[in-house]
Amino acid sequence: MASSHFIPFDLHLKVIDMKYVLLFFLFTFFLLPCSSFAQNPADEILRTKIWNIGFGSTPFSKDAPRLTFDVSGPLVTNQGAALGEEGISSISTLDGELVAYGIRNGIFDNNDDTIPDSQNVFYYQSGLEAFILIPKPDSETEYMAFSLRNNNGNIELYWSELDYFGGITSLEMYNQFVTEMLTEGMAAVHHCNGKDIWITVHDQTGTNRFLTYLVDSTGLVTPPIINDIGPLILAQQVNIKYSSDGTMLAICSGLELTGGKPAVLALFRFDKETGVFSESIRLNTLDFVYGLSFSPDCKRLYVGITGGELFQYDVSLWDSTSIAESQILLAHNPLQPIHAMQNAIDGKLYLAQGAPHSDSLGIIYNPNAQGFACDYQHNAMYLGGTFSSTSLPNFPESYFNTDTSAYPCKINGVTEGLNASFSLKVHPNPSNGRTTIDLPNVGNVQIDDIVIFDALGRRVATSWSRFGNMADVELLFPVSGIYHGLVKTNNLDYSFNLIVNH
Repeated sequence: MASSHFIPFDLHLKVIDMKYVLLFFLFTFFLLPCSSFAQNPADEILRTKIWNIGFGSTPFSKDAPRLTFDVSGPLVTNQGAALGEEGISSISTLDGELVAYGIRNGIFDNNDDTIPDSQNVFYYQSGLEAFILIPKPDSETEYMAFSLRNNNGNIELYWSELDYFGGITSLEMYNQFVTEMLTEGMAAVHHCNGKDIWITVHDQTGTNRFLTYLVDSTGLVTPPIINDIGPLILAQQVNIKYSSDGTMLAICSGLELTGGKPAVLALFRFDKETGVFSESIRLNTLDFVYGLSFSPDCKRLYVGITGGELFQYDVSLWDSTSIAESQILLAHNPLQPIHAMQNAIDGKLYLAQGAPHSDSLGIIYNPNAQGFACDYQHNAMYLGGTFSSTSLPNFPESYFNTDTSAYPCKINGVTEGLNASFSLKVHPNPSNGRTTIDLPNVGNVQIDDIVIFDALGRRVATSWSRFGNMADVELLFPVSGIYHGLVKTNNLDYSFNLIVNH
């Protein structure tokens, strides 16, 4: 007689219940967007509490300006080690205790002493953003330093690692080579999980290539995410800034006097989940453009000119014509060039000024306000008889995110991503490697190229055919996974995510 298995009705219900409990658990922890559990970088804003900037009375004195911030503003003291002309950064603990700063003749600790061996760390004194210090994700004691080096005209990127324990900062390793043939700019912003950090540099002059590296709990992740997008950068002097919400990046490249290479000012959309840039907008060229920064609420872009002019743009609407027409000249001080800009804990935007040094900083007191209501004041804060350099500390801008409730991912992992407002449609998605891209509501658009990258940033073999505002796309050698795509058109560039089940 054949045997049978009988599950009592009440036990059967319990089995079903447990199955759905398990499915709920899996869905909750593995399928929900990262924003559901992401921490907010603004919770760690005290890491930016202490700024060490500029020069003391001698190259090796310890009376250079130090700014210690709270919500009401900075306390200025003259007790820091003297730093270089450009390329400076500092980092503090979650409680605002200084860990390290630099860089000139070494990296300095919270006693303003040179950390042993740090005088051997490569650095580039003439790069406005050539140095940045960040915490290593998921570590309470480890920090990483990224520095650019000009090696006979070849700008190289290196990383070093520090440890802070018991009030003592030590250099654990240094000058680990990353890449070369770069320009001078370097910027950082948090991944949408709120803990990992993107480091972005720009490839050598004559290209439009961004290299974006992820730093996670294991350290630097290679290879980088590669984005070829926007105008060609023809001058080596470059300044890069992210918006505090991690959705935009601005780049400027000033006019080079030798060779007359044209200046560039451009904006990009950024996907802080994938590291992909899209939708570039080039603004009217401003000669000698040098410093720039977004407002804390990401609605304004400030641009400084070495001729002493300060401009504001309204970037709240992502439209090239609207942004260009919103340009406002806030100030013109020919004898006081505008250099680096940096948001701060007190909600103000600070500006390095001078030719090339100044005993004061400029301040935009209400940077979120439109036009002259932003209240820019030249020579607003006296530095106590010492001088600032042309640089201010380079921080991950996401520490200044004003949306204190969230730091969400902007890509849903399936369809339009950043381009939902432009009606980009990818269908079917997921697919078997064949899909259709549709740009139905963008106007007279012509698709010029479609490129697709795998999760490691490698371009994959693709064929595509265009018909009107649509294109059929096929991965020639599809492998299951998540891919990042870029549609290049005669108007804007658009990004998308594609899931392949093969």
